[in-house]
Amino acid sequence: AFYKGTSIPLYSMAEIEARYIHYATNAETEGLNLGKWIPSFRGRIRTLVPGEMVLIVGDTGTGKTGLLQTIALHAAPLPTVMFEIELPAELLFERFVAAKTQMSAREVERTYAGGDYMGSKALSYYFRNLFICDKAGITTADIEAMIVRSELKLGVKPKVALVDYVQLIRGDAKSRYDRASMIAEDMKRIAKSTGVIMVIASQRGRPKDGDCEVTLHDAKDSGSLENSSGLVLGVWRDPDEKELMHMKVLKNTKGMAGAIIDCNFS
Repeated sequence: AFYKGTSIPLYSMAEIEARYIHYATNAETEGLNLGKWIPSFRGRIRTLVPGEMVLIVGDTGTGKTGLLQTIALHAAPLPTVMFEIELPAELLFERFVAAKTQMSAREVERTYAGGDYMGSKALSYYFRNLFICDKAGITTADIEAMIVRSELKLGVKPKVALVDYVQLIRGDAKSRYDRASMIAEDMKRIAKSTGVIMVIASQRGRPKDGDCEVTLHDAKDSGSLENSSGLVLGVWRDPDEKELMHMKVLKNTKGMAGAIIDCNFS
């Protein structure tokens, strides 16, 4: 807001009400409803809106990339950008196609090797408004610039940004703790300044022997990760059933935490 030519970012409650009216009336069309992804979240997690940040914490090999991919698929038709820092784009493509066609990744490879392709028309239909950035060595400044500039290609501003995963974002701090703290705080700032729903994955710190369940403070390197996030989900695979994933709501600033959801995961 400007007062006598000076920018003063102070607002009365009456001025904020107009913004809240937009928030309340557009949450379902502009927000990310995780209940469309996992029905058990309905009634437990309210619709995420621009400026919010979600953290998913899991151990190596848990399936964090797969979780981000399924969120991206269920975010449609919201314009979505996925920053895939770990996998090459070709493998991410293979996984997305496998998810949509109910094929295994190996079957997708064999099908394409045999000359049977989905083609641009089918891909544009099944993966509408989904765009991938697989740039290596990316920084938070790169992520912010890409989100801002992505409108040139998408035609609209992105509503959802997913990052796989936070420990691979490059930073200049001397210690791992300081670097992770700065990155976490930057990601929250970017979510607010660009108006995207930010979903980031994090490696879990080294667990105690035999301790599978993920807790709120298990994110690797820095507590700023969970502090900066409004919603934190911990995920771990069942030690006895390979295709069973446990997902726990560790933090939920707009509702109750503590719920554990059991998911089939292939």
